Amino acid sequence: MTHAIIPAIAGYPELVTDIPARDQGTVEAGARAAEAWLSRPWDDPMSHHENLAQVIPDRFPEHRDAFASGYLGRIHQHLRTPKAAPGQQIVSGEEELTAVLFAMLEEVANVSRNGKLKARSFEARGVMRRVEGLSDAIRNVSEEVNSEAGGQHGQ
Repeated sequence: MTHAIIPAIAGYPELVTDIPARDQGTVEAGARAAEAWLSRPWDDPMSHHENLAQVIPDRFPEHRDAFASGYLGRIHQHLRTPKAAPGQQIVSGEEELTAVLFAMLEEVANVSRNGKLKARSFEARGVMRRVEGLSDAIRNVSEEVNSEAGGQHGQ
C-alpha cells in the first residue's frame, strides 16, 4: 500500500487517497472527526468547514493535509459515493487516473473498430461493441462539456 485509505463504512467502499500510507492514522482520525460532525443533530448550524477548522490538529502542521483528506473523504463517502458491495474499492482525487482509464478504453475501442482485436465468441463481440459504445458516449459528453465550457477541459 503506497497511499492512505479512508476505511469503508456500512454500505460505502473504502477510498484511496493521494496521501502517503505513512499518514494512515491521521487520515483515519480525520474520518472519525467527520463521522462526529455527520452524527450531530440536524438543527446544529455548524458547517463542515467550521467544524474542520476547529478539529484539525494545530500541533502538527505537516499532518493537516492528511487529516483534512480523511475528514473530507468521509463526507464524500456519505454524499457522493454510491453504496457499494462489501470489499469494493473506489479511487478518489485522481483526475489523472480518470484520464488514463478513458485513454485505455478509447484505445481498446479503436483497436476493436480497426479490426485488430478479434472476438472469439459472440459474448466477446458483444463486450467489444459495448466498449466501443461507451467510448463514443464518453467522447460525446466530453465534447459537449468542452463546448459549453469554451475550451478543452480534461484533454
